[in-house]
Amino acid sequence: MKPPYCSGHGDCDGFGRCVCYPGFAAGDCSERLCPVGAAWADVATADDTAHAEAECSNRGHCDRETGRCACASGFEGSACQRMTCQGAANDGLPLACSGNGECLSMYDHARFDYDSKSRRFAYEAPWDAHMVHGCVCGADYAGPACEERLCAFDGCPSGDCPTFASRAGDTENAPCSNRGTCDRVTGICTCFLGYGMSDGLGGRGTIADCGYKLPH
Repeated sequence: MKPPYCSGHGDCDGFGRCVCYPGFAAGDCSERLCPVGAAWADVATADDTAHAEAECSNRGHCDRETGRCACASGFEGSACQRMTCQGAANDGLPLACSGNGECLSMYDHARFDYDSKSRRFAYEAPWDAHMVHGCVCGADYAGPACEERLCAFDGCPSGDCPTFASRAGDTENAPCSNRGTCDRVTGICTCFLGYGMSDGLGGRGTIADCGYKLPH
């Protein structure tokens, strides 16, 4: 074996074999290893035993020259270990949650949820707790990428609902009070004939929720 031995990335043992330094592989230590993460998919080795560590988390291709992962669409991170939150800015360039929400992991999302007894939910032990991400949209937005504007609800133009008891047939949770169509781009209601803006309680007002029935 001629210098540089093992491509300069390892030592030659007494049997003429390369012992590669961390981060390098192949018979001559010429290839770089990529970061590893829990595999998004692999073959289980026993009951409830899967998702072993794998280069690029089995969701990307390892560039052996640079040691960097080229992740498949929908995944990101040095080891492709995170799901990408979808969305786009007004100029069409990628922007998580369209700039109208927050991209959170399942672990973080659970921290903000409580049950009926005010006990915080926990999602810590599962293998994907820090890997699966999704959008938590702002009050006036919806959709998987927070790309849709919400229209006014009956009495709830921005989630600021008057306090009263719900009854069967009420429309306080219905966009445009079920009396109009919602433009998901602008968040503006186009009311059906005979309906207009209300005061949130069924009377005439300034809330563009189609919640007021116009007099004949």
